[in-house]
Amino acid sequence: FFHFAWFMDVTRIAVILGELLDEGQKPLLVKDVIQGLNTCSPDFLAKIHSHLDKLESNQQCSLECIFSYQEDDFEFLTLCRPSASAITSLLANFLQPPKNSDVTLNVILVYAGLLTDGSAHWLLPNFVLTPTFFVDFIQHLSTLHPKPDDLENQPSHKPIRLHIGIGSVASGGDWRHVVGNPLQPIGGRSFQVSVNRCRSTAKPKSNKPTDTSSPPASLFDFESFLCDMMSKLPDPYCLPLSQALTMRSPSDPTLKVSRPCIY
Repeated sequence: FFHFAWFMDVTRIAVILGELLDEGQKPLLVKDVIQGLNTCSPDFLAKIHSHLDKLESNQQCSLECIFSYQEDDFEFLTLCRPSASAITSLLANFLQPPKNSDVTLNVILVYAGLLTDGSAHWLLPNFVLTPTFFVDFIQHLSTLHPKPDDLENQPSHKPIRLHIGIGSVASGGDWRHVVGNPLQPIGGRSFQVSVNRCRSTAKPKSNKPTDTSSPPASLFDFESFLCDMMSKLPDPYCLPLSQALTMRSPSDPTLKVSRPCIY
């Protein structure tokens, strides 16, 4: 029974901070992150709360990764205005399946920052992160991690539970379509996807009643940690948006954002 809990699940959480119109919008980041996390299922939030006392907001890795904490079964990081390569590295690392097929992989991505009007695409310094880019990259990872040849003779693989939280857009924008279109398995593991309150039909069963009427108490403790972490954001945070942003998609068109807005 040694380290039995480790074989239950692995949880990886990433907070992604995008562009802002001006420095005065920095306080909105904490609010958006809290709202995004509040869309997670209760067991995800319990996992965060169980590690709060271990998180110390002084572990800055780089200009893009302003916070990083990692254990065998838990990882939490915050990316500040990440580049396209930082996003692909994040997804490749976070969606890497655990070697043990009995381990469920929980991946939570929470975005805070500017969004494109109507679609809720994420505005980052040198590109716009879209659901199409996201799905295409998972397809790429699926080819890198095909299902084992003898999968039929192995125990069934636990799923990858993927949650995307966009606190400032209740509907989830275009991201909600990721729920209705099954993602390609990675390493023989199927996906269970949720975007805000929109969840796939294959959501995990739970005998515990859930209460979504108010934020879980754990997030109030987490807010003070976030505020301390956000106090170490770069100053100035970013330059005003003054040029077109490149949409990284198969056709690679240019999306001109004249008046981006926070919902």
